Amino acid sequence: MQTWAYGWDHPTLGRRQTRVAWLLEPIADGTRVTICHAGFGGLREAAAEHAKGWARVLAWLQAHIETGKLAAA
Repeated sequence: MQTWAYGWDHPTLGRRQTRVAWLLEPIADGTRVTICHAGFGGLREAAAEHAKGWARVLAWLQAHIETGKLAAA
């Protein structure tokens, strides 16, 4: 687990510290990656925004693993 906080006043989260935990599990076709980003209590917009960001980043990771190439940001 690690903690995360912006060094500036993020529009929806401010400088609130959050926690990121990840779990790597072997599965038949590879590895399942599970991310839990917590600490958004009462900040639904910030939580939704970060969930979309994780989906984007994990899609880039999957594309890189499958093709060996970096995905366009």
